[in-house]
Amino acid sequence: MQNPAREKRTVWRRTILRAGLRVAAGCVLAVLVLWLSLPRIVSAEHLETELRTMLRLRGGLELESGSAPRLSLWPVPSLILSEVAARHADGTTLFEARRISAEFSVLATLAGSPHFPEVELDGPRFHLPETWNERLPSSGGDILELFSGIVREIPLDPLILTRRAFGELTIVDGSLIMNDRAGQLAIMQDIDATLSWPDPDETFKGSASADIAGHRLRAEFTAPRFHRLIAGADAPVVLALALPGGASLRADGTASLMASGFFNGNVSFDAPDLPTLKTWYGRMPEGMEAMKTARIRARLGASGHILRFDQLAFTVNDTNATGIMDLALLPDSLPKFTGTLAFEDFDIGDIRNLLPLANRFTSDETGTAKPLAAFDLRLSASRARFGEATLANVGASVLIRADHAQLDIGDSDFGGGRLTGRLSSGPQGMGRGARLQLSLSDIDLALLGQRLGLSQLWPAGPGSLDISLSSDRPFTETGRTDLSGRATLTANEGRLNHFHPTDLQGLAARTMPLPLSEIGAAFEYNRLDAALRIEQGAVDIDATMLDHQNQRLRIAGGVSDADAVNLTASLSAAAPESAPQVTVSLGGTLSEPVVTAAAPAAP
Repeated sequence: MQNPAREKRTVWRRTILRAGLRVAAGCVLAVLVLWLSLPRIVSAEHLETELRTMLRLRGGLELESGSAPRLSLWPVPSLILSEVAARHADGTTLFEARRISAEFSVLATLAGSPHFPEVELDGPRFHLPETWNERLPSSGGDILELFSGIVREIPLDPLILTRRAFGELTIVDGSLIMNDRAGQLAIMQDIDATLSWPDPDETFKGSASADIAGHRLRAEFTAPRFHRLIAGADAPVVLALALPGGASLRADGTASLMASGFFNGNVSFDAPDLPTLKTWYGRMPEGMEAMKTARIRARLGASGHILRFDQLAFTVNDTNATGIMDLALLPDSLPKFTGTLAFEDFDIGDIRNLLPLANRFTSDETGTAKPLAAFDLRLSASRARFGEATLANVGASVLIRADHAQLDIGDSDFGGGRLTGRLSSGPQGMGRGARLQLSLSDIDLALLGQRLGLSQLWPAGPGSLDISLSSDRPFTETGRTDLSGRATLTANEGRLNHFHPTDLQGLAARTMPLPLSEIGAAFEYNRLDAALRIEQGAVDIDATMLDHQNQRLRIAGGVSDADAVNLTASLSAAAPESAPQVTVSLGGTLSEPVVTAAAPAAP
């Protein structure tokens, strides 16, 4: 016997199923009837008029079509116009396209207020006005400047932007054409783009890719609160650019379109192949040839006229640094960078290669010293390399202002001792000279001589060296012959090779000239004092005394700016006013000195 309750539920299910199927069939039939009758109840000519009116009101454009409008019902209801052109009021052409497909809302159209949520341009050719024909771009940098100029000339009207004009604009296989007296030049080709332009409370999304100056570029932009952004308030944005040479730029944070507004958020830039990017851009300043790779990461923040780079990390070639930096953009003053940077391995070779680039930031087009920005930075480095020389645990500072530049090395480890120093502009101001002061204490003199290329005529052992030099030329243009100043050298417990007293006294029996290197033994000293005077690259030895027990070695003379040696060495007793036991004359070059004469003391 069947269960009555179960039979009742089965009947109900069948009834509901049949009712649901009838409703679904009715809906499908209604939609089909509406679909088939749509061309009769919706006028393509009326929609075309509405589209023309929208373009006229929103952009001041007149739309022309080479064929009658038609409706497309699949996959969505759309108005199709073929061989179209959009022109400004003065008759100049903004773009031509093979086809415009404008999606429309059926219900809104039947209600008498049609709008177009999506518009697609197929094969558009955008034209620039003739006012730009004297600035034909030849590189990516030219094109970017050209677009920057165009954007500056477009008035920003938030009221118009917040009115709904369309929901999405799609560009397929487009191009940008510049008119020239000789014809037309395509500066962007194969443009594919999508702009999602929603109601004010919806997310704005845009993406575009195109061939520009022979390379493919892609840009993506998202603004979840677009109405706040265009109204001048802070709003979240995401921007991503893919550039030639594998370079990429990404910004993710908040931004404002106000004149004083800044971007706040994370920014990253990667350029693994800078030469390709620079070739495409075509307008990099001189000096950037030495830069092969670059990477920058930072979190940007703005407060008043101060832009802060928090969590800053950058890499140029093999040089890495982290830190924090502020950029002050105060009215009527130079932009000023302040902050602290910590380097892992600092190679001065990289910086020397960038000196032409540095000149661009410290002088104007005529070469007159005129920095484009001021700097007040604290620097540290675990290791800094100056050619063959290496400094460790470096603490330094850089100060550049309108009339002065200065680099201070507050402390560093070098050659088993310490090095401090200062490099600054001359007393007459930036670009009118340079000063160098170095103090090396308790260093390995033999190691310093090796770094200086002095295999002979240089002591070995611990010692200290103080140098003060000046030049009338800017530092970046200074050579050896431009330097003048003084230096002092002091040491305890060391030796000077090839000057053993016994060997010096036996030189009178030798044939001259004699290479100094053939004198094997060294003069062992327990005190060294040397005073040097430098004049336009030439070195004069005012007084050099090396004492050892009861003997003293005096060296005097000079070395020319071409490294020609003209010295005398006298060996005497250490007692004051003692007559020389032997006097030796030295010539040749600094790298290969020779003994030219030897005169023992008279009996």
